[in-house]
Amino acid sequence: MNNESKTVDIDIDKQKFEELIDLLDAYTTIGSKVGRDVIDGHECEVRFVLVTPDLAAEILENHNSENRPFSQSNVAKLVKEINSGNWSFNGEPISFNSKANVSNGQHRLQAIVLTGIALRFLVTTGLDPKSFATMDNGRKRTGSDVLAIAGVGNYTTAASVCKFVYSFKNGNFGSVYRASESRTLTNTQIESYYTTLTNVDESIKFGAAMSKKSNGLLKATILGGFHYLLSEIDEVLADEFLTKLSTGIDLKQGSPIISLRNRLLKSTTDDNYRITSETLMKLIAYSWEKFVKNETVKNLKLPENYEINLYGSSNQKTLNF
Repeated sequence: MNNESKTVDIDIDKQKFEELIDLLDAYTTIGSKVGRDVIDGHECEVRFVLVTPDLAAEILENHNSENRPFSQSNVAKLVKEINSGNWSFNGEPISFNSKANVSNGQHRLQAIVLTGIALRFLVTTGLDPKSFATMDNGRKRTGSDVLAIAGVGNYTTAASVCKFVYSFKNGNFGSVYRASESRTLTNTQIESYYTTLTNVDESIKFGAAMSKKSNGLLKATILGGFHYLLSEIDEVLADEFLTKLSTGIDLKQGSPIISLRNRLLKSTTDDNYRITSETLMKLIAYSWEKFVKNETVKNLKLPENYEINLYGSSNQKTLNF
C-alpha cells in the first residue's frame, strides 16, 4: 500500500470515528461523559450511554465490521436475562476502537435490538484496534463463584447439583422434553433457584459423602442430584437406594443395584464398555424403579426406547416435570 492509500484510509477512519462520536453524543446526557486520556497513542474517552434499540441497530449496521462471528446461543441467553428482568448494570463497557468499530459488546447490542429494551452502559471509544486480542482472557465467573460469594457451603457441588435438578425438571433427562425452554441455569438465576430447593443442602452433603464411599464410582453431582429428586418421592427409600448403590453393602441376591454396580465397575476397567451420561441417568432411574417395586433382576437391561419417569414410591408421588 502506497503512502497516498494510507492517507485515504486514515481519513476514512477519522471520518467514521467522528460520525460515531456524533451518534453517541445524541444518546449521552449532559454530565455523563466521564473523561478522556491518551493511551498508547490513542485518544480514549469514557461515557455513560442509554443504548436504545435504534442506537444498537445503527451501531451493528455501521460500526461492527471487524468483530468475531455472532454466537446465537450467547445472544439467546442475554435476551432471556433481559426479558426476565435479571439483567443489571455491571460496569462492563461496550467498547469501540479508534477505527470506530465495536471491540466488545456486539452480543449485548443484538440482545437490545431483539428485546426492544433500552439499557444503560459504560461506553469507551478510541481503543487500540490490537486490544481486541486481550479481551475476555480472564477466567469466566461461574455459578459456583456466585454461590460462594453468597456464603453457600460446598459451593462447587452445590452449583452442580442445582443445575442437575433444574435440568431434570426441565426435561433434559425426563420423559417430557421442552425444547423451547433453556435447560441450564445462568449466573443470575442460580442463587435464587438454590433457595427454592428445600433441604438441598442435605442432598449436597449426601452426594459428597457417598461419592467418597463409592471410591469415585459415581460423582457427587449425580448422587446429590438424584438424592434430591428421589427424596421428593420417598426420602427413606432414596437414602437406602443411593447408599447401597454407592457402597455395595447389604445387598441381596437379585437386587437391581448389584447389576447396576457391576455395569458401572466394568465401565471403569473396559474401554469398550463405556457408559454415556444419558445412559447412566437412564440406568439409575430404571434401577430405582425396580428397587422400589422390590423386583429382582439378573441383568439390568434398559427396555427399547426407555424414557425416564421417576415413579415407584408407596404414594405414587411423581416429579413435577
